[in-house]
Formats: sequence, structure tokens, C-alpha cells
Amino acid sequence: MSKKLNVPHQTSTNLMERNLGCWQGKEISTLKMLPQYHELLNQVTSLTVKNSESALACGQRILYTLQQLATEHLGENILIIFHGEALRCLLYLLGQTQTSNAFNLYKNGCIIAVDFHSKAPYFTFTEIEAVQNV
Repeated sequence: MSKKLNVPHQTSTNLMERNLGCWQGKEISTLKMLPQYHELLNQVTSLTVKNSESALACGQRILYTLQQLATEHLGENILIIFHGEALRCLLYLLGQTQTSNAFNLYKNGCIIAVDFHSKAPYFTFTEIEAVQNV
């Protein structure tokens, strides 16, 4: 895609999806029956299941990486793409405290415009828009 658009790109493992460990790839209908489901996928806490990353750790990882990228590209527009669960964890740390899972929050994706500031609160939202019919 970046070749067609003629724009430089890079990938970062620090922006990858949240590692759900033994829950990775499982059907939501199966996971909903487990006692940890609500906390693990609807809240941002330090709870983990076998070999997983907590929502809090995921959000902190993403936030730290975004701060680094924003500082490196100060004054530039950059596009960052990542999955809904990682986005849910990040947005919680930025004050968006919904208690729903990423599947319900971002149906087919969303576009979020964010401004970076060199002093706290660092990131502010200028636009959150759901993507329809993708």
C-alpha cells in the first residue's frame, strides 16, 4: 500500500496487537462464559491469563511508543494503524473509559485524529469517527 501511495513507512513491534495468550483466536461466545472475561476484555486492569499481556501493560506500551514516535516526528503528520484491542487499552489511558470490548466499540474500525503536545496531557483528540461499511 505504501508503494502505491508513494509514502515512506515503517513497522513497530511495540504497536502490535495485545497478546491475549491462551485466549488468542478463541471464539467470543466461548470466552464470554469464563469468569475473567469481563475484566480481561471490557476493563483495563493488570489481570492476565496464561501467557497474556494485561490491558494496562498493553496501553502503557502503546502510549510510550506513540510518545516516542510523536517526539521523533514533531510537526509532521503521521498515520499509525493498529488493532482495536490495543486501541481500547490506549484510549483508556488517555481518558476514554468505556467499559465495553473492542469488538463492540470499533465494529469495522475507526479513525482517530490526535494532536501531540510536548507537555501533559501530551495527546488530545481532535476527531473520533467510526468507519462504516468496511
